[in-house]
Formats: sequence, structure tokens, C-alpha cells
Amino acid sequence: MNTAIITKRTPSIERRQCKAALWADALRAVGRGWKRFLSIFIICALGVTMFLGLTSLADDVAESADSYFKRQGLYDLSVTAARGLNQSDIDHLSRVRGVGNIAGVVAQDFNAKLAGSRKRLSISTLNSQGINQPFRVAGVMPHDDSQIAVNELYLKDSGKHLGDSVKLSELITQPSDGQSPMLFKDKSYTIVAQVNDAKNMYNPDFATGSTSTQADYSFFVQPSACIREGAYSSAYLTLAHASDVLAYGQDYKSLVSETKAAIGQTKPSQGSEAKSSHASSSSSNEQTRWIVRDRSLLQSYNQIDTQVSFLKLFGITFPLLFLLVAVLISLTSIRRMVEEDRQLLGTYKALGYTKREILLKYLAFAGLSSLLGSAIGALLGSFALPSLAFPLLKNMYLIPSYSLKVNWILIVIGLGIFIASIVGTAWYTCMGELKVGPAALMRPQSPKGGTSIALQKVGFIWGRMSFLNKVTARNLFRYKSRAFMSIFGVFGCTALMMVSFTLRDTMLSLPDQQYGQVYSYDAIAVTSPEHEEQAARELADNPDVKEFKPVFVQAMNVSAERSTNNQHKGSEGNASARNGVEQVALQLIVLPDGQSLEGYIRLQNAQTKAQLKLPDSGGVLTVNAAKLLGLGPDTRAWAEDSARFGHGLTVAAITENYTGNSLYMSESAYTAAFQAEHFAPNAMLLKLKGNAQAKIAAANALEQDEHYLSVVSNQQLREDFASNYATVNDVVGLLIVMAALLCFVVLFTLSTTNISERERELATIKVLGFRRGEVHSYVNKETLVLTLFGIALGLPAGWALTYPMVGMMKMPGIHLEVRTSLLSWISVAVLALAFALAVMLITNRSLDRIDMVESLKSPE
Repeated sequence: MNTAIITKRTPSIERRQCKAALWADALRAVGRGWKRFLSIFIICALGVTMFLGLTSLADDVAESADSYFKRQGLYDLSVTAARGLNQSDIDHLSRVRGVGNIAGVVAQDFNAKLAGSRKRLSISTLNSQGINQPFRVAGVMPHDDSQIAVNELYLKDSGKHLGDSVKLSELITQPSDGQSPMLFKDKSYTIVAQVNDAKNMYNPDFATGSTSTQADYSFFVQPSACIREGAYSSAYLTLAHASDVLAYGQDYKSLVSETKAAIGQTKPSQGSEAKSSHASSSSSNEQTRWIVRDRSLLQSYNQIDTQVSFLKLFGITFPLLFLLVAVLISLTSIRRMVEEDRQLLGTYKALGYTKREILLKYLAFAGLSSLLGSAIGALLGSFALPSLAFPLLKNMYLIPSYSLKVNWILIVIGLGIFIASIVGTAWYTCMGELKVGPAALMRPQSPKGGTSIALQKVGFIWGRMSFLNKVTARNLFRYKSRAFMSIFGVFGCTALMMVSFTLRDTMLSLPDQQYGQVYSYDAIAVTSPEHEEQAARELADNPDVKEFKPVFVQAMNVSAERSTNNQHKGSEGNASARNGVEQVALQLIVLPDGQSLEGYIRLQNAQTKAQLKLPDSGGVLTVNAAKLLGLGPDTRAWAEDSARFGHGLTVAAITENYTGNSLYMSESAYTAAFQAEHFAPNAMLLKLKGNAQAKIAAANALEQDEHYLSVVSNQQLREDFASNYATVNDVVGLLIVMAALLCFVVLFTLSTTNISERERELATIKVLGFRRGEVHSYVNKETLVLTLFGIALGLPAGWALTYPMVGMMKMPGIHLEVRTSLLSWISVAVLALAFALAVMLITNRSLDRIDMVESLKSPE
């Protein structure tokens, strides 16, 4: 009978009824194949949650921080000079192309002592231009020279409240550079406000894991509180169009670079008057040289940038792996649906249904499951995950509020990618079957013929295998596509879990690497050169001190010297271009000639791991600073001290280091590079006796001594880092849970599909007398072998994948080297095996429910 003629003669109402029947069949397919539907649903939900959750969180953090910066008028550029600035400089800078607003500010850093603890204090003047305005937490801002605003940490440590008074001379020990004169009136100030410094976003309860470069206490006064008016230590600039772009974005960085270049082409004022005691010894070029810096010197600003980059990196890599697995699952599920419906497909084709009408059922199944799963993932990723992360971020930063914004473009991209991939896979699978004619589709598909396998040729193994083991081996090679999908699915999930565990181990190993391997000393006690000898005598008699090493330490800002000598071809140069960092704050450590750092600080080549010695010329730079600045061995660097006097030096070698940045020099190299006439140590590297708590207590006791400006306990830094970066466990824990769920779904889907494909085969062995346990073993052995193969491939792949991911992370204060513990390798393998065993227990019930009579009925 001519079906085409029948179709043409079918009335339109009957045609509509046929289409309604197709839709009904499509909906019934969801009920019948709910396990497959649920698998695709869950994987799409997990993938979109990861993509939108991490990416949206990164955007929310960046936009919330940017909103805070703009609200407080955080500077875009700062300009300083060795002799300070005057109003003429401010006028010159205000006329530079790209500068929107400018404020001259007097700021000075001090060493302070409060309740026996050494702290760093920063005092700054307020300005009427709204630049770097402190965030007011309580009270009112100062309006005359008798009032002062302070930060929360000072109120907490001092026990003072609003309305109490503070006198600077009772708190300050000396300026941080040890030489500059006092710039503020030493009088009693009334505390009128509690504020947060706009330049320091760190929560005081959060430890960075290394010595912070930002002050502990922040004070703000009116300009009238300065001893001298009309002279400024810094000029802070905001850019004309910076409010139109997002901080941390490429447009903002380009805007900053353009304005810096414009300032560089502007001649400084020649009328600046010195306020630094160094002025008389510097050249006129140094006196009038403008030093232009951007926000990259703010440690907390960089840390937020690191967090955003970290989240965006994971928001791309992890969902991509989820997407690949989702395509695999949809391919397996839809292919099995089509195979089960071969006769129905043949009937539809014979009745004259078009390919588009036949595809409706399968595309609707794939589209509905992926749409619902992606929609749930969009809700969880856009709202739930960021809301859970905001409390953790508030523990780290003083940003008052985080805005939760819905990025509809990201939502459309996330949903579009997953839905298009799943529906496209379904279309591809169906079109392959629909190329066959109706008659062929209506006949059962011929079973695959058995062939000999390679293992049979290995006689000493094949001959010792049991019958069931031989059947298992044959089945593994017989169903190659299913074996590949199972191995790839387990491989992907195992790799994801391995990446998560390796990243956790890498981050949490930093304290042990830095304070157990690189630093062998327990504390550093900083004193003044004139008190060094007396401090050394007291340390020699101190029963808590095992031994000590005198050194000279100084805070430095280091940048790459602009010359052709720095065209370094290695990876460090690439990192510089990638990170865009022009200056790094670090600690200079100078060792007296004839002394060795052995036993105190390990200097080891970052690449070859060979031991290094301090050279007679140049310095040894830590690896992270070298990467950020694009410096390598035998390149030139420019170092500026706290008084903003700069000197060029050669980077002789790069040493490994994990937290913070340092520059190591010998006495002779330091005096030559910095043209220092006199050298005297001002600090001691201490090795203390006792356990960790005893060492912390000994360092705290030394801090009470008037001879020391500061005492920093490495053991305390180690504990602070471990406790604060334990939040890494929360992030990695989320990734592990996601990967674990994915692993379970993949194994469950592939196992149930395997059983449904082989119902006739399994019913046959039941008829042949296989017991219940033997039937279970017959199927589960294959699943177990394929799982083991997937685990064996996924473990090293996940470990290797961590290397490029770590390489892409931009962490200005941290250098990461991949570390994985044996426990993590075992944990990942055990988790994957546990999911496989759990799936086996679930699918065993499906094996028990196979009806031998129904399964063995002839389809014809």
C-alpha cells in the first residue's frame, strides 16, 4: 500500500490528532525513562551551577569592590617625590590629560607600641576632594585639628571608645623609616569616629599568611593638624573616565597606563621644598623626580584581584569538564532510547511521518531535561552559591556589603551551551538511525558477533582464567563503545576530584613549605642600629633563645629597570605581561660579610633546586616577585626605600619562596648598589627553644622589650595562615561534592543503560541456571574493571591538569608549587570505588527484577 497517498488523503484534523499523539508519546517517554531524564537533569544542574556560581560570584565580588572604591574615592594613581610635593606640583598634575581630580595629602607611617605589642601606624590627612575617604562606621568625621578618626583595631587593642583622647607621642616610637621628622602636631586628639581605611580592605581578624605591607592602625586628621602647611607627601589622583569602567578590568588598566605615560611626559615643578632629611644628600634629579604608582601596591586590592581571577578560572575549567560528561551521558541515554524504539521508528517512517516529527520525542526529552536542569542550576548558581560565599568574604575584607546581581547574559550563555550540547547530541544520535529504511528499523538489530581478543593469545594468563572471567574479558572487548564511555566517564570524574584535592593540598601546604623549609628561624626581632649590640648581648643571655643571626632589614619597593638589559626570554617575562604588575613591595634582608644564612633561610634555585650563596654583587630575588616583574638572572631591577630614594641593582639569581616577597643581599653587594657609607645590622633572626606555643610565647615576651621595634613570630604566621586559609577547604569541598555527585550520576546512568541493553542476555543466563549472586558478579565485574581503568587514567590526568591551572593563577603574594599527598591519591581512588560499589548495590535490584519470560519473547 502506498503510504504517501494515505498520508496525503488524511484529513487535517486527523493529522493534528497524530501530532498530539506524538507529543503524548514524548511526555510518556519522560515517565518511562525517568532515570535517564534525571541523570541529564542533575548533570546540567551541576554544570550550570558551577559555571554561573563561580563566574557570578567573581563578578559580584569585583563589582562590589569597585562600587566601594568609587564610593570612597579610592585613588587611581599616586605621585610622590623624594623631597615631597607642593601646590605647584599639584597644579601641574591637575592639568595632565586624563586626570579627573587630585588631592595633596600629608601621610606618614610610624612604628607604634600599644599594650606591649609593636604595631604599624599610618596617619593621613583628610581632603575636600573626596579622594581616599575613610568609610565611617560610627561617629562623625573630624572637622578641626583637635579631632581624630581611628580604625576598629586600634579601639579594640587600646580599649578606648569614641570621646576618649589619644596623644601621638604616647603611642609612637619613631617614624617607620627611622629618620624623617614628625609631620603632625603632637597633642591630645579626641576620637570622634571609627572608620575603615579605604586603602586597606583587610579585616583585622584575617591573617594574610605573610607579613602584611599595610598598617595595623589607621588615623585620620584634618590638614590643620600638620606642623607645616602647603607641603604634601603624596598626591592622589582619580582619573576622568575611571568611573565608567570596572576596576580590575582591562579597560581600567589601559586607562591607568595611558595616564601614567602622560604624567611621565610632564616636567615636575622645580620649586618643591624639601621636607625629608635625605634631601641634602640627593641630586637635583632625584629631588624633582616624580614617582608614579597605581593601586597594585595595595596588598588587599591585589588579594581581591587574585580571588576574582581564581573564581573565574574555576568557573571556566570545571564546567567545561561537566559539559563533556553531560554530552557523554546524553549520547548514551538517547542512543539507548532510540535502540529501544527501533520498531516504533520503523512504524512511524512507514506511516509517512517526517523526520522532524519523529525527532520530536527525543529532542523534547533531551531539551526538557537539559532546560529544567539548567534552570535549576541557574537559580543555584546566581543566588544560592554567592549568598553562601558572602559571609566568608566578609570575614576577609571590610567591604561593607556585597551586591547580588543577576547577569542575564551569563545565564543565557550557560543555558544555551548546555541545552544546545544536549539537544545537538540527541539530534545527531537520532539522525544516524533515521538514515536506515523502515523495513530495517522494524527488524531487531543483529547482535554483535564474538571475536577472539588479544588476551587469548597470552596463554599463561588466559589458561588460568575461570569461565566467567573469560566471559567478562570478552564482553569488555565486545562492547567497545560502552567500555569507552564508562572509562571516560569515570576518568573525567576522577580527574575533577583529583584536581580539587591537589589544589587543596597545594594551598594548605604553603605554611609548611614557607615556615618549615624556606624559613628555619622562628622569629625576627627588629631593633635600631644603635641598640643592636645591646640587643645581641641580651639575646645571648636569654634562656628561650637557642641562637640568632644579625641582619639588616628594610622595606623596599622593587620594579624592573627600564632598559634593554631586561628583555628576559624566560617564563618570568611572560608572567609579567600576563600579570601587568609594575612594582612589588618586599623586604630587603642584608647579611653581614663573612656570615651565612644556612640554617636560617634556605636559598635554593627556583628551577634547578641547587643551593645558592649570596653574591658579592647584586641580589637574590624570590621567585614570585621575579615572575610578577618579569625579572630573571642577570637582569636589572630598581629598588626604592621608604624615603623614596631609588637605586639600580642586578638580580643575580632567583630563589624559591612561597609566601611574601624578599630580596637577599650580602653586605658588600648592598653597600655597592645603594652607595651606603655605613652598614649596621638592625634585626636578629632568632631560633627559639620549645614547642610551637613556647616559641610564640617567647616572641611575645621579646616584643615587650623597649629595644625592639617589632618582633614577628613565624610560628604565629604559620598558625594564622593555616586557620584563615582553611576557607580553601570550603571552596575545594564544594568542588569535591560536585565531582562526587557527577561520578555517581555517570556510573549509575552507564550501569542502568548497560543492564537495559543486555536484558535478553541476562535473562538467558538466568534460564541457564546462574544464581542470583553469579548474575550480579557477571555484570558488576565489568563495571568494576572499567571503573579501575577510569581511576587509573583519571588520577594522573587530574594531577597533571593542576599544573596549568596553578600557572594561570595570579597571586601577587603567593607562589604555588603543586603538592599532592599520598592520602589524597588514596582518597580519590577510594571515593570513586565507593561510588561504583554503591551503584552496584542499587543496580543489583534491577538485575533481580529482570523477567525471563518477557525479556526472551521474540520481538516479531
